[in-house]
Amino acid sequence: MAKTFSVVALVATALCLSSLVGSAYSQNDQLHVIGKVICDPCRVSFETTASYPLPGAQVQLVCTNRTSGVVKETIQGTTDINGAYQLTVDGDHQDEICEVEALKSPEPLCSSLVPKTIKNARISLTGNSGVAGSDRFTNPLFFSPEKSLESCPQILLDMGILPPGTDDFYY
Repeated sequence: MAKTFSVVALVATALCLSSLVGSAYSQNDQLHVIGKVICDPCRVSFETTASYPLPGAQVQLVCTNRTSGVVKETIQGTTDINGAYQLTVDGDHQDEICEVEALKSPEPLCSSLVPKTIKNARISLTGNSGVAGSDRFTNPLFFSPEKSLESCPQILLDMGILPPGTDDFYY
């Protein structure tokens, strides 16, 4: 009798826990895509000491079906005074490829997208990815001037990126 009661109690506990875990995320929940847009004066597509945030930059999240390529969701947003954005997405997008792209820079001198670099940030927007919570963080997005600053080789040397004696930096 005691053994039967223990088994019943164990099964009941397991069912309660599985229902709690299962309800931790549902199709109707919201996810928050968080990222930043940066001016990259050295045109290297990563942050340097010369980089700075771009408030007022426009970004767009696009989710497309993995197999058909049909666009399922499009959300636009603008960065705040710190160059950060947050886009709220409804529901689960497990079967979709979702990417945030930089659309427009508010700064005319830093409004180019560098050729042959990554221009978007891919993000997983599902509650089934093992990520706790509703916040999803992207890699930064970059705009650049038409030409890099003359001080960029020294900036990159100081960061340990370029070896000493490198003076053929022409991005």
